[in-house]
Amino acid sequence: MSRLKPPDGEAPYLTLAGVSKNYGAIRVLDEVSFSIRKGEFVCFLGPSGCGKTTLLRVIAGLESQSAGDIQQDGREIARLPASERDFGIVFQSYALFPNLTATENVGFGLKGRGLSRTDIARRCAELLELVGIAEHAAKYPSQLSGGQQQRVAIARAIAMQPGLLLLDEPLSALDARVRARLREEMRDLQRKLGITTIMVTHDQDEALSMADRVIVMNRGRVEQFDTPSTIYRDPSTAFVAHFVGDINTTQAVFQDRGQVQVGDRLIACRSDRSYLASTTVLVSIRPEEVVLRPRAASGGNVFSATVETVEFSGILSRIRLSVPDFSQRPIHACVLGNQIEALNIREGEELSVALPAEKLMLFSVEGDAAC
Repeated sequence: MSRLKPPDGEAPYLTLAGVSKNYGAIRVLDEVSFSIRKGEFVCFLGPSGCGKTTLLRVIAGLESQSAGDIQQDGREIARLPASERDFGIVFQSYALFPNLTATENVGFGLKGRGLSRTDIARRCAELLELVGIAEHAAKYPSQLSGGQQQRVAIARAIAMQPGLLLLDEPLSALDARVRARLREEMRDLQRKLGITTIMVTHDQDEALSMADRVIVMNRGRVEQFDTPSTIYRDPSTAFVAHFVGDINTTQAVFQDRGQVQVGDRLIACRSDRSYLASTTVLVSIRPEEVVLRPRAASGGNVFSATVETVEFSGILSRIRLSVPDFSQRPIHACVLGNQIEALNIREGEELSVALPAEKLMLFSVEGDAAC
């Protein structure tokens, strides 16, 4: 079950209630509601066009909502212009001033605060030191790498000491190695500052590794709002299950609580929720939960399989299997390297596949809540 409110006793820092956004006849946001705790790091995760960036811009006041309310730290902000809201923002392009140095970019917003030049210079130096690029203070954006530009943009966003930090896919323009390193640095910085942070991303690895909680969006709606581990291990809809991580899925017919029919086989599954008998459902399992056994193993949830391909990827290998009694499409398993030798896993080899009942998840064909 998604948690839309903070735990009892914790007042929410940011609350959205029934927020919608229409562009003519097109509804981009559809009655979005959730609450975020103070100091929390939340990711908006979803495919392109799901409404996550529009939602971020509505929170910032850069877009006006068509309906709904927004409250930040006990203050209604839904009708306030962006200039009167308490946030800092980092755009996907960083939007640095090309004719200003790193120091001047960071201090740009401080000039209207009545601070002396000495105080502004001191504050900029502290922030550039905080984000790890003090030695590049006098450089212009064109002289900085993508990762360094991103650090300048973050320093500028937090220079005004905002209560809310908004990040619009800040890592998407970076190469994979730099992106992985900056994930850790950004998370460490956010924890050090204790600033409430919302980050938009379409990268599930970013969301799962950085966020305290993740909002998975689809077609302008919140599909699930929960911790990364819960979203991965207990997705509430078929969409979430397929969008976050890899998963094997086939159709089955629900028989009774804890049992479905796949082809001519009855197999056990998780029984969190009932469907009507004879209802067509989706039965799903993560690749790492598929158990490989020697050929001719037996059991209620054990199927004969043929190895189609073995894809080596370091510690884990990805195995594509033909399991005709379970699915007409190949299924995938992830196994440790030592299992490859122990089970003689080679292309064309036959073995058995066990699908643990407690790991099999059921979803309605329409993508409703898991059973």
